[in-house]
Amino acid sequence: SRPVINRSDLPQQDRFCISLPCRATGVPAPTTSWTRNGQLVIMDNQDYRLAGNSLRICNGRPLLAGVYECAATNSAGRDSRSYQIAFNPVTTPPPAEPTEASPEPDSKDRTIALLRSQLNLA
Repeated sequence: SRPVINRSDLPQQDRFCISLPCRATGVPAPTTSWTRNGQLVIMDNQDYRLAGNSLRICNGRPLLAGVYECAATNSAGRDSRSYQIAFNPVTTPPPAEPTEASPEPDSKDRTIALLRSQLNLA
């Protein structure tokens, strides 16, 4: 039977990674592959990992943004699912001007803004 990707599985996000699900069924069992903007996603680097049937995108940077597509194929056909992913930097407000009541904070007290990820399902 033709591959079918389960569309009820939703992307998951934790502090540093996004998991894009691609659970497919079919007979024979389908093989899956991932592309970003039409280019095959290479899994041998720090940005991408396979976790079960999901693609994990970690250390999100704006250059990793794009349209991610999972394709499931077997001898009976093909199915695909796309995700539009954007990584937007979080901006931190400038520190308040020091006053006599609030001395200038040490640099160790300042925090570095991490990247926040936004998911848009296509």
